[in-house]
Amino acid sequence: MDDKAKEAALLFGGNTNGVLSKNEAIDVISAMGIAVRDTDSIDVLGNEVTYDQLVDMAKKMKSKQYTAEELAKLFNRLNPHGNGTISRGTLVYILKTNHHIPDDQVDTFLSELKLTVDNGMVRVDELVKALLGVLT
Repeated sequence: MDDKAKEAALLFGGNTNGVLSKNEAIDVISAMGIAVRDTDSIDVLGNEVTYDQLVDMAKKMKSKQYTAEELAKLFNRLNPHGNGTISRGTLVYILKTNHHIPDDQVDTFLSELKLTVDNGMVRVDELVKALLGVLT
């Protein structure tokens, strides 16, 4: 993971002096496929993170990734009908606002997950399985 984190830091951080801002650190960790659930949990002194601190944070966050049950529970909360589905529109909104994925990449990402969309709804169990396949 150390090499992967340093490579991602150079790619996404754009900084070669070995120090990243908090936002750059979040971008790098996210680019490594690790969900940053709580940005406040990134302890940053002076809003800067060294590569070694970044690797340490990434390892800690990776060990705290969502399980299938946690993901299903999260997505089922977004479904007021309780029928095990979530609207595609809700997924698009989450990806665009919470994960800052640009419009042109949202459709590509969702199509790569190969989800079945029926009347604008996606089955939560299918979504969870697809997401875990991408993140692991």
